[in-house]
Amino acid sequence: MELKEKLAVDTFFEKPQKILDKINKIVINQQKDFHKAWEKIQEEMAEEKIAERIDANLLNVSLDDLHHISKEEYDRKFSSLKQKTHGKLIIKEYPTASASVANFKHLLDELKIKKRFVPDAIFVDYINICASARIKQNANTNSYFYIKSVAEELRGLAKQYNIPLWTATQVNREGAKSSDMEMTDTSESFGLPQTADFFFALIENEEFREDLYYRLNVFPIEIPPLRERRGDIPILLDHFLNKYAKNSGRSPKRFSKSALKILTDHYDWPGNVKELQNLVERFSTITRGNIIYPHSI
Repeated sequence: MELKEKLAVDTFFEKPQKILDKINKIVINQQKDFHKAWEKIQEEMAEEKIAERIDANLLNVSLDDLHHISKEEYDRKFSSLKQKTHGKLIIKEYPTASASVANFKHLLDELKIKKRFVPDAIFVDYINICASARIKQNANTNSYFYIKSVAEELRGLAKQYNIPLWTATQVNREGAKSSDMEMTDTSESFGLPQTADFFFALIENEEFREDLYYRLNVFPIEIPPLRERRGDIPILLDHFLNKYAKNSGRSPKRFSKSALKILTDHYDWPGNVKELQNLVERFSTITRGNIIYPHSI
């Protein structure tokens, strides 16, 4: 074989190898990008990341600054926040499109039993990634009826536990370019506005004044938690005892002095008035006789 022919043969075999090396390099880079994207998605769904965003909003700092804020600055902002913010927030993370009303019911019952926590409101981050407890989703599932089913189940949950429930959806193409939203602009299913008790859209444009909040914030009213107004507890107990007695057609029950002292002086009521109302309803139902003693609490 002549030198020219040998070089041609070597070059012929060399080029495919270089091409394969480039292809492998591209595939490896794409895999890295995929893993980065997947990690980002997982991080956005994590409870810790959600809590970080809430902390950043409450402290009025960016997410980046939240990790570098000094202890003195954090303590100062936190002390200022505690003076005007009361209550407890519990965040629960579920895998996408796998959590349904059945999961939410289990969580509410578990919090009530184990932590004596009764929420005043429930926020479901995004209705379109919730699962239905009645309809099994597959390739033949109609998205209109599926999302409508999820909305009906969430509304049923709110009615069952007598708690306001908020969630969010997105708009369709028409709604995305409109500043005058209509109920027909919701994505996936018109069953959402048909099911919801209250429906509104958040719109941002240049016409809105940035100082609108401060112009409207003339006389803010802050309602302290029940543990900071213990003098209201006996009044609220009597109110709900009379209410449930009237609804059931029976004579009203009363707490003994020792039981009343426990509820007034030795319990912090993390669930506030709603927890007190549920407690009165429970004891009004299960207590025999007209006096509720400490051993029943």
